[in-house]
Amino acid sequence: MVFARNERAEGGREAAERAWNAGARVLVLPGVPFGVQTGQREVPFCLNLNPTAQLAVLRDLSASLVAHGIHTLVILNGHGGNDFKQLIRELQGVVPLVIAQVHWYQVVDAKRYFTEPGDRAGELETSVMLHLRGDLVRPLDEAGPGAARPSPVAAFREGWAWRPRRWVEVTEAPGWATRKRPPRRRVRRPWRR
Repeated sequence: MVFARNERAEGGREAAERAWNAGARVLVLPGVPFGVQTGQREVPFCLNLNPTAQLAVLRDLSASLVAHGIHTLVILNGHGGNDFKQLIRELQGVVPLVIAQVHWYQVVDAKRYFTEPGDRAGELETSVMLHLRGDLVRPLDEAGPGAARPSPVAAFREGWAWRPRRWVEVTEAPGWATRKRPPRRRVRRPWRR
């Protein structure tokens, strides 16, 4: 079973179809259109769902799935603010369900295909969206410079330490999208893995 989040549901459906054709019996659930946005509260209409609320949703859905004879749940995540690992650990001893998470943006090494994969709305995410649902992507000539202010702390820049970041301290734009158009051809190969 794949629990895909909003626009990433297209990739979830494709993955489910491949699994089905390989003999697995898969069901794709509707996506949850909200995620953890605690660092982006100042961004207009950026809606937040706290991890405790995610745990409640996951607990309730897991109980329903078990009651219907489902044994495995794969969460296909498309938002960097979400991390279900601790939630899965909490439910592990309570719900008789195997739960796994997959972050679609980590399935392949993006640096093999993109010069600057970026973060939110960067080259990787924009290219995948152009491939899957180009009609949802605003014209790239409207994009900003893609500039972000790096942390002054080396541990955060190098990725071996983490802290929540306030989006307005990182960039003035809602994402890293730049005016440079990401080529669609680059996304087909990693997506078709």
